Amino acid sequence: MTSHDVVNLVRRALRPVDSNLKVGHAGTLDPLASGVLVLCVGAATRLSDFVMRTTKEYRATVGFGVVTDTYDGEGQVVRTHPADHLTKEAVQRALEAFIGHIRQVPPAYSAIKKDGRKLYELARKGEALQLEPREVYIERIEVVSMNGTEAVLDVTCGSGTYIRSLAYDLGEMLGVGAHLAGLVRTRSGAFHLSDAIKLQGLTAHMLPEILVPPVRALTHLRHIWLTADEVRDLSHGRAVPWRPALGGGATSDTIVGFGPGDVVVALLKEEDQLLKPVKVFHV
Repeated sequence: MTSHDVVNLVRRALRPVDSNLKVGHAGTLDPLASGVLVLCVGAATRLSDFVMRTTKEYRATVGFGVVTDTYDGEGQVVRTHPADHLTKEAVQRALEAFIGHIRQVPPAYSAIKKDGRKLYELARKGEALQLEPREVYIERIEVVSMNGTEAVLDVTCGSGTYIRSLAYDLGEMLGVGAHLAGLVRTRSGAFHLSDAIKLQGLTAHMLPEILVPPVRALTHLRHIWLTADEVRDLSHGRAVPWRPALGGGATSDTIVGFGPGDVVVALLKEEDQLLKPVKVFHV
């Protein structure tokens, strides 16, 4: 099941509430993976780009000694190597090279687009691909356990990081090759696996219980509280006076503007000593 399949299932489940209700996801999960998939419903679909740019956590199983063309267990095997000699300590030492800002080449079989076409569509047609490395950020990797030629890792990373590429690169560094044998996303931004509901059995009448306010998805951004006059100005596309924003990430360039009752009114940007609206949600 793809992330798009999940969106379609949820959209159908919520159809009794509103047949035209928008549903979108905030960060693709590989079909092989399970775990947290954040969905945006209704007007909150306009927040998806901002919700995607959050820290993720994964529980990954890496299989050493086998390399596949997709970098995971669903691809064709292209190489095998003996890997019985690997130890947990050796794997942990090798992982130190992947901490911080690194350059990572995405898998050929991925949803990244090149010239408007998804890479996996090109790869399936056998087209030769020249993939450019991208900068990603990995905050932490820990070897949880090692059983034979499989290692279980806990990974904390920024958006855009491919755990499949991490598994492949780790195998190359250790000289034995590797593929991603299993993956669970345990956190996406403010949302943890323990917060998630199961897709099976989802119905429209559950909506009031399972929807969370948009503010919870935006805790990584700075914020301000707006006056009634400022809410009115923003609703008409006008900027409001600048003032220091609170909380969130120090490097965040987006500010959340809250109105009365902690309602998300707008996403703002600082420009010319003003706070200008990027997206307005409440009039």
